[in-house]
Amino acid sequence: MPVKSDPVKPVKGIEEAKKRVSPLKDPYNVLSGQTSSMKALLNAPTESAILVDNDGTILAINKVGARRINSSVGELINKNISEVLPSHLTETRIAQLRKVVLTGKPVRFQDTRDGRDFDNNIYPVFDGKGKVI
Repeated sequence: MPVKSDPVKPVKGIEEAKKRVSPLKDPYNVLSGQTSSMKALLNAPTESAILVDNDGTILAINKVGARRINSSVGELINKNISEVLPSHLTETRIAQLRKVVLTGKPVRFQDTRDGRDFDNNIYPVFDGKGKVI
């Protein structure tokens, strides 16, 4: 008796079954789609967008943000913001980041770099248990 993948079409052997199931279970295809969606979302804003961990290490940054720091996306990944921003900005932004981590609430603040005013928003990212990650 043939294996059935749905009530209408019987599967004709193991190779056909693999072809039908593989696209659904291939983690590379799933992650690849998520990665391209994440990049599209990150690069959609016309303003800087940066994802940092709790210590200020850059996990992701859009092209606008990298350009504003006079760098490339690849050069900034895994660098701490203290390595790429002036110290007066680093102190302020790390303090605000810590507030977000402790409270789980977003913050909004302004600062200035090179004569340009920045309106900053930091939003918490939560794990499955509601902890800021």
